[in-house]
Amino acid sequence: MTISQRIAIATAEAGLPSDQCMACERQGLPILPLRRALVPDTRPQGLSTVAGSLHVSAKLGVRTLRMGYLYVLLDQQVWHAYEVSEQGHLRRFNPYEPSEGLPASLPEKCVNENHDIPSSFL
Repeated sequence: MTISQRIAIATAEAGLPSDQCMACERQGLPILPLRRALVPDTRPQGLSTVAGSLHVSAKLGVRTLRMGYLYVLLDQQVWHAYEVSEQGHLRRFNPYEPSEGLPASLPEKCVNENHDIPSSFL
């Protein structure tokens, strides 16, 4: 790999310009990352159960991500890294310079201006 290619990859991985919000001002195709999980069963309860059988009122479905980190490999070369807040909002960061501590929640300004929806997408 040439130095020019390495510089191009490092630039692509560096994140967004410092004057943009890393949570709600990202650009590109919006993708909502989800995980498989048990969710409440909302089907009608009209089905009869056999005496003595266990009744489970949950089914397999999808939910937003839990708090933590999400790493995305683009074109088998470029890494994009995201912090996932407790509320499921994503904030992009440089994968080679992670912040210390737990991912922070969205600022009140972003929540009040309805930026919480775009921040849930990649």
